[in-house]
Amino acid sequence: LTTHYMDEAARLCDRILIIDHGEVISEGTPDELIAEHAGKDVMEVHLGDNDAAPVMKELLSHDSLDVERYDDILYVFLRGDSFDAKTIEDHAERVVFRRANLEDVFLKLTGRGLGAE
Repeated sequence: LTTHYMDEAARLCDRILIIDHGEVISEGTPDELIAEHAGKDVMEVHLGDNDAAPVMKELLSHDSLDVERYDDILYVFLRGDSFDAKTIEDHAERVVFRRANLEDVFLKLTGRGLGAE
C-alpha cells in the first residue's frame, strides 16, 4: 500500500516504511515509529501573531522536550515528563494537547508537512 494518509497507514499496515525523496528514512510498526520519533503526547502551540521568543525560551529550558516548528505552530513532543504549560498558554494564541501520531513522525523526520515540497 502506498499512501500519503498517515491515519490510513496506521489503521491498515503492520509495518511502515517512511520514504523521503526516494530514500527510506525509517521503518517499523506504527506504534514503534510513534514511540521512537514522537513519544506519547504532542502539545501544539499555535502562535498566531504572537512573538515566539518567550515561548521558545520556556520550552528550551526543559531538556526533555523536543520542539519542531512548522509555519506558526510549534510541535512539542512530550516524552512522559509532567509539564506545566501556563507560561506557554500566556504567550500563545491557542495550545492543544493530543496523542502523537504518524503525521508527527513524518513532520519530525522530514521537517515538513505532507503537503509541502
